[in-house]
Amino acid sequence: MKYEHEKVQYRLEQFFDQMKLHIEGTLSNKKSEIWSRCYSFFNELHSRLEAERKLTYELNRHLAHKFNVLEFLRDDEYGLSRIIASFLNPRANHGQGPYFLSEFYKLLQLDWNLSDANMSEAEVVLEKEIENQRRIDIYIQVRSEVGKCCIAIENKPYAEDQVNQVRDYLEHLRHSYSSLNDNYLLIYLSGFGRGPAKHSLSRDDLLIHKEHFVVMPYCILQEDTDDETYIQDEVEDYWAPQSLVGWLAECRAHCSVDRLRWFLRDIENFCLHQFGVQPMISDSEKSAVQEFLFANPDHLMTAQAIAESWSEIENRISDQFLKQIHKNVQGGLHEECDSDLCIDDSIQSGGRNTVRKILIYRNSWKKYSEKDSVADNSRITVFLSSDGRRGYFLGVSLPVKVEELEKAGVKGLANLASRLNSVWPGKIDTESYLVWKYFKDEMKSWDQQIPKLFQECNEKDGEITKYYVDSIIDLATKAIPIIDEFEDTTT
Repeated sequence: MKYEHEKVQYRLEQFFDQMKLHIEGTLSNKKSEIWSRCYSFFNELHSRLEAERKLTYELNRHLAHKFNVLEFLRDDEYGLSRIIASFLNPRANHGQGPYFLSEFYKLLQLDWNLSDANMSEAEVVLEKEIENQRRIDIYIQVRSEVGKCCIAIENKPYAEDQVNQVRDYLEHLRHSYSSLNDNYLLIYLSGFGRGPAKHSLSRDDLLIHKEHFVVMPYCILQEDTDDETYIQDEVEDYWAPQSLVGWLAECRAHCSVDRLRWFLRDIENFCLHQFGVQPMISDSEKSAVQEFLFANPDHLMTAQAIAESWSEIENRISDQFLKQIHKNVQGGLHEECDSDLCIDDSIQSGGRNTVRKILIYRNSWKKYSEKDSVADNSRITVFLSSDGRRGYFLGVSLPVKVEELEKAGVKGLANLASRLNSVWPGKIDTESYLVWKYFKDEMKSWDQQIPKLFQECNEKDGEITKYYVDSIIDLATKAIPIIDEFEDTTT
């Protein structure tokens, strides 16, 4: 009996050993087949893409189709508000009277019975001052034969809300336009389609003003958020019928003045680039790929396999590139790197929305928060961070909001922000950052430069690596002494 049992066991082991060899051989053959298909696919497509890139280069050389005037203008909140307000103002220098305002009114699908004659007399105010030292970014008042109407725009391309900010705006409008025939609407113009923070407009307040509030994205909604600090689920019922880019495109399509059409196109392209999904290749390259695949359908499965693998490839190369920047920054800050200076990196996985950070701080700087992880430091910190799919930015951050620190008795934050901004000009209109700014357009998105990042990771250096390392070291060497002085006065 024992002999029979051992014989069966031996045969089973032989079976599984043979099965293992068969599977390994099949996988090896399959891998070779996949490699062969991919090689053939890329080899055939490469020449077509090279031809399209040369054509794109020549077109840009002769037509400058990549040139955008907004590269030379202010693109912060105030700069964008100024441009939008100018187009909405019927008496502005564009000379088109109420045309742009009328198109905006139609876009909102309002039923206020306003005529072009009414809108010709509209008053447009930039940064309208109201109660409690609040300012509404764009304030448009139109008088009709029966009452007065107001379209107010709170422009939020980048900055965070202040406490009760949106609620205060809506309360001001409700009291100012309380007559029976008056009408008002507050537009929350959001860079990425996200609604107000709960501390700015609560769910209850939203219901009170539900007929007078809409969220308008610059382009389209780019990403959902599970962040419980925002009223995102409720806001989905308050989307404007169209985006800002939709209005710009409509105005451009029907404007007869070339100079205005060109400028509208530049604003539209800026918004798409800044707040939309950033393309990795040009339209002509996309067309070349599509034509190739339709002409060679045998390659469709290979293309699909590559497309489904690309997100993981992006993440692996981006993670490796972050580690390279970290190492080079540490080497570049060698003189500052005494035992007290810390340089950390952090990767918070989230697929396409993975957040990568480099943080620089001193252990001796005061802790202002209970949180003390690499990704969420409890001190004032010089940082590099990715903003989901929106790109990379650099600055000096606070562990908690300014208001909380001031309530806790921390003084001099406004002066600290001003001093940092004087040596490293950036944006200071956000509650959690003392100073910050995105990297320049062609550098801020790693998604668009994955092949270059891979090459620089292999070579341990390169143009993009140097740009990021130099930028971080420049800010750190300027900011650290100023933060040191601030810390000395608060201890």
